[in-house]
Amino acid sequence: QLEMEIDQLDMKQYTMQVWDQYFTYGIRHWVPLNQKNWKEYLQLDGMVERLAYLESKLPCHILAFASGIGWQIEKHFDVKLLDISDPRTVKIKGVKLCSFHAKFCTNVFLPNNIGLGGKVSKGFGMINQKSNRKKN
Repeated sequence: QLEMEIDQLDMKQYTMQVWDQYFTYGIRHWVPLNQKNWKEYLQLDGMVERLAYLESKLPCHILAFASGIGWQIEKHFDVKLLDISDPRTVKIKGVKLCSFHAKFCTNVFLPNNIGLGGKVSKGFGMINQKSNRKKN
């Protein structure tokens, strides 16, 4: 019989809203695409189109997180992909997917250590806030 105990529990409250300022986040091992999206991504001709395609997935992932915590974002928000690197093929339950490290900014506040994208229950897509940026 396996026994587990909680070593430390850190409870915090956050004000979840769309702000007038931007927050910059790093995201590690982000899995932005499922198998179907991956095939669409590979069909795109250039890097500009591929980066725009990946950037278009971030708002969907933020909305999925919001929905998961019972928050309906009713206000328009912005997301910009600032940097992407370290593409890796990962195999999860026999399915090949691609993960990236990335940096993005958005005017949605997101708590540190939440997961965005695919396979978050496996530890993929963890974010950490890097800095605040004033709206231009």
